Amino acid sequence: MRQKTTAVLSAAALVLGMVGTAQAGTLEDVRDRGVLRCVVSTGIAGFAQPDANGV
Repeated sequence: MRQKTTAVLSAAALVLGMVGTAQAGTLEDVRDRGVLRCVVSTGIAGFAQPDANGV
């Protein structure tokens, strides 16, 4: 049981470390661009709805 717990905690730490690295890369990309791009999906009801022109 102890080995399984150690393995699970080690895997979780590894995944969390990789997520932090991915986020750091994204933040650097935004800073380099100088613009934060926000996108809205029109396929999710309640979050966005196209107007009469489809925009």
